[in-house]
Amino acid sequence: MDRREFFQTLGAASLVAVAPRAAFAGATLRGYGNLLILVELKGGNDGLNTVVPYADSQYYRLRPRIGIARDQVLQLDERAGLHPSLQPLAALWQDRQLAIVQGVSYPNPNLSHFRSIEIWDTASGSTQYLRNGWLARVFAQAPAPRSSAADGVVVGTNDMGPFDGSGARAIVLNNPRQFLNEAKLAMPEGH
Repeated sequence: MDRREFFQTLGAASLVAVAPRAAFAGATLRGYGNLLILVELKGGNDGLNTVVPYADSQYYRLRPRIGIARDQVLQLDERAGLHPSLQPLAALWQDRQLAIVQGVSYPNPNLSHFRSIEIWDTASGSTQYLRNGWLARVFAQAPAPRSSAADGVVVGTNDMGPFDGSGARAIVLNNPRQFLNEAKLAMPEGH
């Protein structure tokens, strides 16, 4: 799934995030008070046009042709806002169900794109090499109840990222659009 397709289907994802208990009722969330939705978009992203520093005059001075107009920005606070195509996320932000973390990095970066992805996925030190992703290690130490359908869902790729290795039970959903079409055909139990 590419970034554009992800953002086009964001409306459905935001419904799931707003009402996780309704969408994942039953065994999936039994015993859990919180649900973490981790969105990791691999590939190039113009972070300054995703979370726009609209109050910073330097942003407009340095981006005269590609900057998002201040009146189009979905303001999050007095300094930053979202790209207008991220409208479905605005309600989540207002309901305090969405957090945005910018400038995530690690000490002493080696500037290798591929090694940086490994460090991100495993939460290792820059000179440490781990086999399991950080979420796989979390679930290995604190397993979810077996009644849970899965520990996580990876959408759009076979790359397990933080779920890689042993310890987590993750479902890979390569084609979300096909899944949604086929899910419409599913009948409730007993029908």
